[in-house]
Amino acid sequence: VAGYNMAVLAFGPVDETYGTNGFHLDFADSSHFGLDVSSNTADLAYTPVTVNFDGSNDYLERGSDLDSNADGKLGIFSAWVRITGADGSSFKIYSGGAGHAKVDRLASNKIQIILETSGGAVALTMPSVSDWEAADGWVHILAAWDLGNTLAYLYINDVDETGSTTNNDVEIDYTESDHTIGANDGNAQLWPGDMADVYYNMEETID
Repeated sequence: VAGYNMAVLAFGPVDETYGTNGFHLDFADSSHFGLDVSSNTADLAYTPVTVNFDGSNDYLERGSDLDSNADGKLGIFSAWVRITGADGSSFKIYSGGAGHAKVDRLASNKIQIILETSGGAVALTMPSVSDWEAADGWVHILAAWDLGNTLAYLYINDVDETGSTTNNDVEIDYTESDHTIGANDGNAQLWPGDMADVYYNMEETID
């Protein structure tokens, strides 16, 4: 994530296709420039690579803030995750250095977004309605928020999972001293399982 104020990690969990009307042109080959769907260049399968976290000592750590990062009220988080054990325990999917921005799987087995101000006051707390456990396999998380307009959504597996939400019109402390995937800022609460296509945007939202 070095050099970006939008953290984007490119992993992936499952094969996907471009659908009935989708097509693919490989622009690594300049002979394909200017062509259209009639010149589909073949394998349409999306075959990404997953990253496994063993729950013992695996995590990804930035070690500093993101370049040109700034506090704000907007955000998007998306990821594929799979828990491979330890239901009923709390783990981090993402954590900022001061712990003011977190994506958790709680001990209650719910997935939750927690965002705070630089002083630790609540900006957004948004848990899932349902529990998510190892037996669920791969699940997709999509969350978006705009605190200035009291908007916050949490979708899991394309279903609205927005639980009882606290949403305050304040600045989120995005400017952290560190950013970690798969653990908290103290490198504990280690994720036991897999992740893919992790995307965290601290500048924009969707509705």
